[in-house]
Amino acid sequence: MGRGQKLVSTAGRAAGKTREVDEPKAHGNRLEAVNATAERKRARGGEISRESIAAHALDTFGSPEKARHWMNRPNPLFQGKTAAQVVQFDLVGVEAELVRIGHGVYM
Repeated sequence: MGRGQKLVSTAGRAAGKTREVDEPKAHGNRLEAVNATAERKRARGGEISRESIAAHALDTFGSPEKARHWMNRPNPLFQGKTAAQVVQFDLVGVEAELVRIGHGVYM
């Protein structure tokens, strides 16, 4: 699906309702919500640390092996770097990506 194309939402299909959804706009709204979630976590004293990111990765992926795989795999969102490399200088960026994955927002 290319940029600017419309999606048809099937929510409410049982009731015979459909609506067009502007994909880039909907995607942008989800990203704003995810980024706000990471910022709220920081604001309420949920300090982001390497340890909290490791715990969040384990919670998100469900096993130490899968969490390690994600942390050590080059990621296009991190310009080809691994999350383990990026966490050295951008804790919030890695945390935000884990929040996105947890919310089902993939880029």
